[in-house]
Amino acid sequence: CGFAGGAERVLALMEAPAAHPPAPDAYVVHQGEAASRYAFDAAERMRERGAAVVLHCGGGGFKSQMKKADASGARYAIIIGDDELQANVVSVKPLRTEAPQLRVTLDAAIDQIRNIGDK
Repeated sequence: CGFAGGAERVLALMEAPAAHPPAPDAYVVHQGEAASRYAFDAAERMRERGAAVVLHCGGGGFKSQMKKADASGARYAIIIGDDELQANVVSVKPLRTEAPQLRVTLDAAIDQIRNIGDK
């Protein structure tokens, strides 16, 4: 019976700077069964157009989801609820600036996210 700890490897890992993944462009929050299905499709469409997107999958109300969106470091929260679904729009809330929240089509939201990401 033996044991090897690899002390040199552990020390090297301790000295290396911690790598943090880059913040996503957008964090999708949603509430309601139909809105959840649409949110999944919307997140995929955003990813297909080159945006880094996190889709909230843990349930909870908008308030708790928005806290997680802010903690993710995302520049925008994409909000999809029953009202947005009926109007065929999404709400785009900037999380890192004082800009106002807007209700726009999904394509307009994607363009807005991508334009900021290109700058």
